[in-house]
Amino acid sequence: MPARCGYIEYLRATDALAERDPYVWCVNERLVNERGAEITFERHPFLVQPLRDLAREIVVRKAAQLGFTLIFHIKTLHRVRQGLNWIYSYPTDQLLQNKVKAVCNALLRLNPALAPLVHEDEIHAKRIGKGWLWFRPTESERSPISDVADGVSHDEYDRGNLRIVGFFDSRLGASAHRYKWRFSNPTVPGVVTDPTQNIDGLWQASDQKHWFIKCECGRGNWGGWQYLEWPASVDMERKRFMCVHCGRELDRTTGRWVAKYPGREVSGYWLSQLAAPWIDAGTIIKESAKDPEYFHNFVLGVPYHRGAGEPFDVIIARNIAEGAPPALDRLVMGVDQGYSGHYAVTGNRHGILRADACEDWRALEAHIAALDPARVYIDLDPEREAVYRLMRRFPGRVVPVDTADDARRPRTLDWCQPNAKDKRVLTIFRTMTVDRCVDDMAADRVKWWLPAGEPRTREYIAHWQAMVAVEQEDESTGQRVRRWERRGPDHWAWATIFWWVGMAKGAGTGAVLELPKTEEASP
Repeated sequence: MPARCGYIEYLRATDALAERDPYVWCVNERLVNERGAEITFERHPFLVQPLRDLAREIVVRKAAQLGFTLIFHIKTLHRVRQGLNWIYSYPTDQLLQNKVKAVCNALLRLNPALAPLVHEDEIHAKRIGKGWLWFRPTESERSPISDVADGVSHDEYDRGNLRIVGFFDSRLGASAHRYKWRFSNPTVPGVVTDPTQNIDGLWQASDQKHWFIKCECGRGNWGGWQYLEWPASVDMERKRFMCVHCGRELDRTTGRWVAKYPGREVSGYWLSQLAAPWIDAGTIIKESAKDPEYFHNFVLGVPYHRGAGEPFDVIIARNIAEGAPPALDRLVMGVDQGYSGHYAVTGNRHGILRADACEDWRALEAHIAALDPARVYIDLDPEREAVYRLMRRFPGRVVPVDTADDARRPRTLDWCQPNAKDKRVLTIFRTMTVDRCVDDMAADRVKWWLPAGEPRTREYIAHWQAMVAVEQEDESTGQRVRRWERRGPDHWAWATIFWWVGMAKGAGTGAVLELPKTEEASP
């Protein structure tokens, strides 16, 4: 304990430091979180440096539920109470209202260091101390404010409209501070040179700080220091986190941030749930069995690029089955129809048994009658009336499939939905459906009983090779999204996708989707 005469000076020095350092301010004032619990960092040691970091530009590429929303609220409130004007954004107004009530309003209400400073308190605008804090969604061009701001905090940056984000940033031009803090779960891989980069592109251009922990073995280039990676840092059998050099269990309660490119202007952080001491390895292993996009974006905090990681000819050649094909029972057929002919793929739970071409609708009807499949999944366009005639010709068995090209559809939707206007039609989201089908192919869950090396098999493979996944900027949102494009004839590929839809809807067991009772009615 300092002498009494020096204690006052000590308090003054601490208060002065707290004015410059959000972490010291948080600890000195014993701030509590939105649930009323005192904010401590024993379980969140990785949050201390990002909380103290007052760099002009900060980028955080992160997993979910690690505490960054809370600390960026604290950082923002620390700046605003000192007289800076700030914009805090969320992707949608609904999410904004929920978060403001649950986080910001709770912090202002529960903390004595903040409550007396609140002079005006509305959902979208708050005057705190000497500054203003505006909350805005990044979903509308009407959202950016006309007032000059000193800083912006973009929460869930990748889920917002990146074009609108640029409008917010323009409000910083007259300020001497111009803080830009952006943090988000990633989506697709970023492009560093893109003028509307997503969070991954921004992070790639930063100093790329990784959270390192240490193993006492002292091995490796950093003397035992290492950052946790999936799956190298996980002992699958013992369900624990392990050193990649010696295999012993790691202590994740302490660590330090290490920049890959020190000296770069942008301060960047990347953190996955593997670094969270309260999340055990068994939980991470269970999460890895879920949808890979979810696992990469929300658990690992890294972008995910769906699509085949190897050429389609390699995937198919590896999975061409040998021997006689199994019996043609409980069949599902996928058909890609068109003005110049129709392409059909037929298979069951054993895989794809046939690939056929039919020159016209009469030939397709004869093909269906000969194979007698339980269900036929056929694209609705371009000849809808012919599809409806086919439904009447084979009542209860033909499922028209419509495709919706919405690469950023709401995550609450499945890849396949009933058609809102015509209940006889199935709607699939194009990008997600192809992604899921390709994932199954790349994971060797689809077999082909096609003669290897024969012309028709080579042509079938060529149709798959014409399918190319590309990343483009969405004109309406400014986000980089993935889409599948054709670089040549792709008919058998789409026939396969429609077959896969039928098998997936029947859980891959040969069961098939039940159609509504109205199917036999005339269109």
